[in-house]
Amino acid sequence: RKGSAARRAGAEGGVPTGGAGPLPRGGPRPPALTPPPRHGVRPPPQGLGSPVGPGRRPLPLTVATPQPPLPFHPPCQQGSPWPYPPTPPWPRPHPDHAPFVPASPATPPCHPVPGRAVPLAYAEVGGHGDRPPLVLLHGLFGSHGNFQAVARALVRRGSGKVRPWGRGEAAAPRGGGSRAGSARGWGDTVPLPRQVLTLDARNHGGSPHSPLMTYEAMSLDVQHLLTHLGITKCILLGHSMGGKTAMTLALQRPDLVERLISVDISPISTAPVSEFSAYISAMKSVKIPDGLPRSVARQMADDQLRPVVQLPQLRQFLLTNLVEVEGRYIWRVNLEAISHHLADIMNFPTFHKPYPGPALFLGGSNSPYISSKDYPEIQRLFPKAEVQYIKGAGHIVHQDKFEEFITAVLNFLPPP
Repeated sequence: RKGSAARRAGAEGGVPTGGAGPLPRGGPRPPALTPPPRHGVRPPPQGLGSPVGPGRRPLPLTVATPQPPLPFHPPCQQGSPWPYPPTPPWPRPHPDHAPFVPASPATPPCHPVPGRAVPLAYAEVGGHGDRPPLVLLHGLFGSHGNFQAVARALVRRGSGKVRPWGRGEAAAPRGGGSRAGSARGWGDTVPLPRQVLTLDARNHGGSPHSPLMTYEAMSLDVQHLLTHLGITKCILLGHSMGGKTAMTLALQRPDLVERLISVDISPISTAPVSEFSAYISAMKSVKIPDGLPRSVARQMADDQLRPVVQLPQLRQFLLTNLVEVEGRYIWRVNLEAISHHLADIMNFPTFHKPYPGPALFLGGSNSPYISSKDYPEIQRLFPKAEVQYIKGAGHIVHQDKFEEFITAVLNFLPPP
């Protein structure tokens, strides 16, 4: 049972990109307040910080009728003039019936030119209304699957623009009137959920490998995907490394970003990289014979990582990157590129012009990665920012306090 819990923690987790130890504090954090029951985010009591209260319970994820899975979009599909796959000919399933399909490790290889954008793998859920879609960016050593549960919850609980019954629904009864057995009459409206995209960053998941791994390059990748999908404005949410990518894109192209959510990371440069270098070295040293069952291979890799990566949850998270290709076990993350650019990942680019839109910095109260020392730089680059802390959460906020995280995000999004 403990192993199953650790594996679930690894599937939803992330690796901090703010350094190996606590950040120095520039001042005391606002005192923790007891959140009220069934009220979303409490307004900041002082300064920029505020705790987040509990939200409503999520709707159940089970459905009565199985539906076709939502297609995952791997990059570099052969036979396509653009590296992205063509629009699927099959109808999109209802968002309530849209499980994510993981990327295949056998995706045709891509050889992007250094300095240019790479075509990102992505998955999507939700509707295609007039509202800007929500784009979720994972952290270091992660993949789009880290935000699978988050994407589903945001789609279910964040309904927006309405559409009439009829098109794509069951036919109207003969002779007009309302449908038999339906509480809604013909011509009534139903909620259209927001579209949510989850991406695989370059050198992660099902996206191509590239020797370049900077925030400017990762921002360009997202920009090219938005252009390909015809998205002219979106809401960006990024965790850790993904948060820095989201901030970079917002500062480079504010016209593309309606609002920004950075999860437990701030726009500061942090130097220590030794801990992550040790993780990469340990992953490179893993040796697994060919042809072993996946469970045996994972256990062997776990045993070899244990001396360096002592936290079981972190080991399980790293092991989500161990994939089998033609009987051989390899790491799907580009360890060479990550190792070479580890200092770039821990730091943050220099910007002088601020982002004019709304921004939310959502941290865990038990995490050191958004401290009061960071407030001046946050306010300089994001003058409309607010900082909130979810009480009892660590760096992986969306895993530690899922309900409170979803509530905080929904409260920050614009109303339907």
